[in-house]
Amino acid sequence: MLSPILSSRKAFTLIEVLISIALLGSILVPLFSVVEL
Repeated sequence: MLSPILSSRKAFTLIEVLISIALLGSILVPLFSVVEL
């Protein structure tokens, strides 16, 4: 009964990592554009 919980938890962490990467990208792109200017 532990494997389904661990697999679902692993899926949730993957989704959270993807969301955090997308947020970091949306924040870093404007910063890099400002630095280039």
